[in-house]
Amino acid sequence: MLFKEKIIETLLSLTDIRAITHCTQIEAKNLATRLVQQVLLVALSEGIFELAPVMQKRFGHAVVAETQQVTQQVKQLLEIMIGEMTRKQIMDAVSLKDRVNFAHNYLEPALTDEFIEMTQPDSPKSPTQKYRLTNKGQALINASKNKNGRYILHYTNPGDIVFDGFKKCWQDRDYATIVTVADKIPNNVLEEDPKLLMWYDQAVTRLGAD
Repeated sequence: MLFKEKIIETLLSLTDIRAITHCTQIEAKNLATRLVQQVLLVALSEGIFELAPVMQKRFGHAVVAETQQVTQQVKQLLEIMIGEMTRKQIMDAVSLKDRVNFAHNYLEPALTDEFIEMTQPDSPKSPTQKYRLTNKGQALINASKNKNGRYILHYTNPGDIVFDGFKKCWQDRDYATIVTVADKIPNNVLEEDPKLLMWYDQAVTRLGAD
């Protein structure tokens, strides 16, 4: 599988494909040809390929080896997250009592950058509100830090990439991209996640209604 065990770049060579899939040169060429036919890759030259525009448009934030500046406060919050936690539990875990400082420097930045999410997003002020890591947040915890202090996010599971992309499209009401991409990725990626299937089915329904 092309997405396995490697930070995905916008540009791929046959050498990259061989390293990812542990295949021969001929097998890498055949795989690249199939991906070009499926409009997932664009051949730029002999042995050099680029992620197709339809994938870059909405999935670039997840598919590209993403670098992002992250404050120490946000990283500290992410590192203590275990399952679903209340605001008080998080504040206790990072040894904070100042609610304003916590909200401004810890919670709100982590929510804005989609490293964590609410368990009840439709009721943000609910007394039973809890927070949990997103796929992006978990990726940051597993990330490596380069010399410039930026974290390179690793997406090792194609389902995580598609999930983040579909979520963004759904929020933007871009149903056409969900349907277009869903028709080009392996069926098992959708079938393994009920949420992806729901977004896809709803996108098809809403496009039909239009």
